[in-house]
Amino acid sequence: STGVVASNAAFTAVFALPSAMSIAIPKGTFRLSCPVAYATTSAISLKGVGKGLSVIKLDSGCTPSADYMEWRNPAQIVHIEGITLDLNTPATGSTFGAGLAFDVDGTNNLLAPQIVDVEVLNFGSSSGGAYGIRMNVGTSTASWTNPLITRSRVTKTVADGATANQCIATGGSGGSDTT
Repeated sequence: STGVVASNAAFTAVFALPSAMSIAIPKGTFRLSCPVAYATTSAISLKGVGKGLSVIKLDSGCTPSADYMEWRNPAQIVHIEGITLDLNTPATGSTFGAGLAFDVDGTNNLLAPQIVDVEVLNFGSSSGGAYGIRMNVGTSTASWTNPLITRSRVTKTVADGATANQCIATGGSGGSDTT
């Protein structure tokens, strides 16, 4: 893809899959128009060909109202590998939460996501509290086991041109993670 035509329908279909699946993201730029937020409870893995080569890019100035891509209580390991997620500087005042969000709650003890060779760029605004990558434990009886983030980076560039804190967040309000 050249990024000229929006790829929303394809990503909506991927995040609606009812069971675990690995989706190949080929070389190219895959543009997503506003508004956009994708969530799944399935172990949907995204595998690109490398940072800067397989690029998922949000339209500039969008105002996501939730996590951009969220996995909640997936029953199997989720692999995110070899992609660039360019959030293209969401609009100031956005209630956007995270670029890649992994949440576990209830009594779940799940194998944690494996994030390898991933970059998340241009997220948040100078007034926002967004995270590039977040692994969250929502209850005291939930936990992640063996999370992995390697050869990955997060760069938060805000609308005023300053580069703010780069955030990969783990933890939560309860349970445990072994990061």
